Amino acid sequence: MVNNNLPYLCLQILILSHLILIAADNAYACEPGVPSTPKEVFDASKVVFTGKVLEVRRLHTDIRDINAAIFEVDRYWKSAYGYYKELVVLTGVDDGTCGYPFKVGKEYLVYGRSYSYDDDMLYFTWWGSRTAPIEDASEDLSFLGEGIVPMKHVSVEDQLARFDPNIKEKLSLSNPKAKIDAMLTAMGVGMAIAGATMILFIRRIEGSKGGKG
Repeated sequence: MVNNNLPYLCLQILILSHLILIAADNAYACEPGVPSTPKEVFDASKVVFTGKVLEVRRLHTDIRDINAAIFEVDRYWKSAYGYYKELVVLTGVDDGTCGYPFKVGKEYLVYGRSYSYDDDMLYFTWWGSRTAPIEDASEDLSFLGEGIVPMKHVSVEDQLARFDPNIKEKLSLSNPKAKIDAMLTAMGVGMAIAGATMILFIRRIEGSKGGKG
């Protein structure tokens, strides 16, 4: 005996999946979260420095483009792998990927984290990380103190050589937006399965009714 409520149940599942998908997408915002104070952000960061943007390069991956901001560093307060005079920091290309809108020639206070869990040799930052133009960072600079003048030179090309064009797995671990993308993809697959299931039940019911006629 065919349960006539099954198509409606499948339809409800499909609608619910769609609503969850929309809610998850809209809930993602590039806003500061915990940790939020200068000390908390400092403790959570792999690199903290002030510097001037010399160039912003567009890099390409198999899932999306990403920007590489090249800095002439003025002072360091933290660095996982050395106090380089020039430093590459990755970020998204726009606000849709939480990219920080660095401007060439402008000075910033930058908080960065490792771009992947297994590599401390390349950093990334994002909108909402407490990275800010130098003129807007007085509270942070007061907390940070004097800082360290960079002494070591490593070429930009050598730093960018660490950037693997096939970093889908690494980005999925370290980039909050990529985590959301993976979740939304899984939801999309679930919606497709629910839709196909609903159609199958409807056809089965119609076939059953046709047989009775």
